[in-house]
Amino acid sequence: MSDGPGRRAALVLNPDDDVALTRRLDALTGGSRLVVRPSPGGGTRDLARDILAALGKSPEVVLDKTSTIADAFRTCAAFSTAAGVTDIVVDRVHRLATRTIEPLLELAGTTGAALWLIWSGPQLTAALIALLRQSPLKARAELLDPAAFYQCLPLPAGEQPDTPQAPFPRPAQTWPLLPMTDFPLFLATCRRTLPTTVLRRITDLYQSEMHAASRLADTTAHTLTTYLRDQRLGPAPTPEDALIRLRAIQAALFTRGTLLRWQPSTLGPDPATRLVTRFTEHTAHALRTSADTESGAVTVLALYFGTGPTGFDMIRCHDIAPDGSHFHLPQRSAEEHEYLRPHWSKQRDREEFTGPGESDPLRTPDPVAMPAHARAFLAAHHAYRRAQGARPRDPYFIHPHEPGILSPVPRLREAIIRTCHRLHLDLS
Repeated sequence: MSDGPGRRAALVLNPDDDVALTRRLDALTGGSRLVVRPSPGGGTRDLARDILAALGKSPEVVLDKTSTIADAFRTCAAFSTAAGVTDIVVDRVHRLATRTIEPLLELAGTTGAALWLIWSGPQLTAALIALLRQSPLKARAELLDPAAFYQCLPLPAGEQPDTPQAPFPRPAQTWPLLPMTDFPLFLATCRRTLPTTVLRRITDLYQSEMHAASRLADTTAHTLTTYLRDQRLGPAPTPEDALIRLRAIQAALFTRGTLLRWQPSTLGPDPATRLVTRFTEHTAHALRTSADTESGAVTVLALYFGTGPTGFDMIRCHDIAPDGSHFHLPQRSAEEHEYLRPHWSKQRDREEFTGPGESDPLRTPDPVAMPAHARAFLAAHHAYRRAQGARPRDPYFIHPHEPGILSPVPRLREAIIRTCHRLHLDLS
């Protein structure tokens, strides 16, 4: 059959071109199952465009006109890996030339996905059988009828999509009106004005938050902002929960020599709504279809961190988690520069790479947890760079034509501007 899960290649024989199988593919579309419907009469490059379209991408935007076929399929593999594709189903492969099917086998081998080829022609070709037997999947030509295919790849009707658990459970009772006094007098004011039962709930939450914030004293301002927004205040179930957590964090930092000010008269009473990021779920949805792996990743980082691409040439592949869940540029600028210098030193007069200290705003002592809607973009470019042969310590962003000679930063800046213009985002 195959070498194991994700290493399967099978031909599904549908000589009568049964419409029931077409409806079955419609029901299979989505989730971790990628259903590709090749354009009639198309070549290998057209097949890459069809794969991107099945992934929900705009091929005209994602694929550069000068891209090679190998690079086009590398892009397909990167997006498929980031999307967690486990099964690739290709309809009506009898219309494809044998040489066009070979990249599909390589794509399945690269991503670890099972490959299902729907053959609706009258007779199999010997060339296709030989290609499957010699494929990188090392799977023999497995022939299935539609009934066997239905059993091997059942409908996901009984499956329930994973729903992320809320970081903080919603309290059973609502809060009364809390005092807006600053953190030094917040608890004292609560003791004077609120009932004992409410005060006990406030104190428990306050003490718990102070303990969690005790290790924040040495963090940078940016790290603190992302911590407040993405881990503590933003996910809080109510504005009152966010306010209590904010006051506790302010108190914890103050005892360690750091003053965090929050003026309600200027910034408003709800702290969770004031620590916003420009990279929202709405932006992610728009970006998902209209950016290649590099443009998507650099735009996500620029919008999320609220900065230009200065210092992005210092990011290495292992600074981004393979699944895009974390970003971490360590605080070791001298060491990073010494390692990356061989990548940059071929023509010194043409270099424009980040100098020591210029990337400090991106450097953090601890990894930064990226929001869920940002992860697929970072994971896709990570998979793309690894497919290019990049090692963990190699740069995450490079100049595509002259890596190591030209800095990627000017090109990344252009990509951010172009992508944001396409999404109608104002960068001013």
